Amino acid sequence: MTKEEAYRKIHDLDFTTAARILFTAAPDKKKFGFDFHLVQLFFACMPSLAVYLVAQYARYEIRRMEASQARGGRGENEADRGGSPRPGDGEGEGSTGALEEAVKVIAEETKRISEGSVAEKGRKGGGAAEKKEGAPPPQSSSSTQSAPDFTK
Repeated sequence: MTKEEAYRKIHDLDFTTAARILFTAAPDKKKFGFDFHLVQLFFACMPSLAVYLVAQYARYEIRRMEASQARGGRGENEADRGGSPRPGDGEGEGSTGALEEAVKVIAEETKRISEGSVAEKGRKGGGAAEKKEGAPPPQSSSSTQSAPDFTK
């Protein structure tokens, strides 16, 4: 229907047609229905659901690995690396001991080097040009000095 036809119909409007238009209910506007809200709820819950499913899968895997270790069998990853067949000899225990030993060795070397550098500065006289800002003044006896403890 063109604009001109619509204007002609308005000019030819009689009383009964006008009353019928006035008292009939307007057509319903298109609303978002129940299905739209369900889709929105689905998208809102999707990230939480994904996190929950990943956590459940991780819990399942951990239980499966603990059960295989409790049976005394070697795990798939441990067999590939040529790990120890004994159940009490896990990879975590050995690596922790090795790390502790490495930290002790580094701390001892650092202590020895720092004591050597302090004693060397004491022999040179510790001139004002060699002093750093904010550094504590050197003590008079080198036997009572100790290096900072890095093992904490």
